[in-house]
Amino acid sequence: MNTEQIYTLLQEKNLSISIDTRTIKNDSVYIGIKGDTFDGNSFAEQAFANGAQYVILDNAAYCNNENCILVPDTKKFLSEIAYLYRKSFSIPVICIGGSNGKTTTKELVAQVLQTQYNIHVTKGNLNNDIGVPLTILAMPKDTEIAVIEIGANHPLEHTELLHIIEPTHILVTNNGADHLEGFGSIEGARYANKEIYDWAQHNPCTVFVNKNITDLVTDSEHTNRILYPILEVHSNSKLFAGLIYNNTSIQSTLFGSYNEPNILAAIAIGEFFSISLENIKNAIENYIPNLKRSQIVHQDTTTFAIDCYNANPTSMELALIDFFTQSPQGKRIIIIGDMLEIGEQENMMHKHILDIVQKYTIAGDTILCVGPRFFIHKNEFPYIFFETSQHAQEYFDQLDIENNYVFLKASRGIKLETVIKNKVPLS
Repeated sequence: MNTEQIYTLLQEKNLSISIDTRTIKNDSVYIGIKGDTFDGNSFAEQAFANGAQYVILDNAAYCNNENCILVPDTKKFLSEIAYLYRKSFSIPVICIGGSNGKTTTKELVAQVLQTQYNIHVTKGNLNNDIGVPLTILAMPKDTEIAVIEIGANHPLEHTELLHIIEPTHILVTNNGADHLEGFGSIEGARYANKEIYDWAQHNPCTVFVNKNITDLVTDSEHTNRILYPILEVHSNSKLFAGLIYNNTSIQSTLFGSYNEPNILAAIAIGEFFSISLENIKNAIENYIPNLKRSQIVHQDTTTFAIDCYNANPTSMELALIDFFTQSPQGKRIIIIGDMLEIGEQENMMHKHILDIVQKYTIAGDTILCVGPRFFIHKNEFPYIFFETSQHAQEYFDQLDIENNYVFLKASRGIKLETVIKNKVPLS
């Protein structure tokens, strides 16, 4: 059977797709995909035991059932059937990429659009070569607008994902120092984001571009674009991100003024799809951040600003400056953790962040630095350094944090929320 024949079989039987035997249902087909530390082929027997109707593998050694289908490459197959399913829809499909703020922007856009449309949106940050196909394949047939996030950590990955998604609308949040290990430099990261504009230039697609971000305006020059904001806007951020747009105050519950462009993106897309400013305002103001992204959590007399799902030098610097300048001076605890996937520049970049902290810190601030990359600099700065989040947690548990403002920022792999787990419940 070729890919189209298998796809037709799955559609006729209305089978859902799973790559995890723990989510198998009786109407499921299991696709065994090789990971970095496991081989999904080896779970074929478990998938059948859990109720899978079919199992699709690329290793014949595990194909011991008449309902086992062998393909050359299961990851490629997943993308191919996602592409076929995407072609069955003639709806707006909005693709959101960029260096920082992708997930928050995606969530805000979804929050706005769902006031008027039946939408389908990427869950969490499932934005890679596996997450994107799974997002498409999970799209209900009555979807009116899809909002799909894409991410990349090496050149041409954006292009490959766009060929699967075939978006009708595109938005790039910004260019920044993300995934430098894969992109090689900040210029490499920008070039990777430009892949999105290059794809849009050669395909029927509308591009939303923040006219205040010069490099995005330059890189999108040859696309069919809408420059926004189209009306007058002023910042209204304090600890929370907010702005005044067209004489309307919009105050979010997102920490940090660096989220203002994400709010503007949601406004621009909402207006394009004919949603009233009143509904846009209500949607944004009612959005409650989660996933440990730009969260503000009040626990007794302590306020926590939590943004420890992802971090790179650009987002870390913006978040730190916002916290130092917008939070009340007095009792503040700043907890920063390592930034991952930076590559050869990681030592310089971590020292740069410590220089930023040194520039803005004042008497009364407590600075905790967590992770082996920061720990290297423990003799250069007068802060408290820990090699792991567990060690930092033991110290934090002993602190008096009443009437404090606590800031956390790190890459996901550091699990920085561990530091505060005994002081504040996190969803």
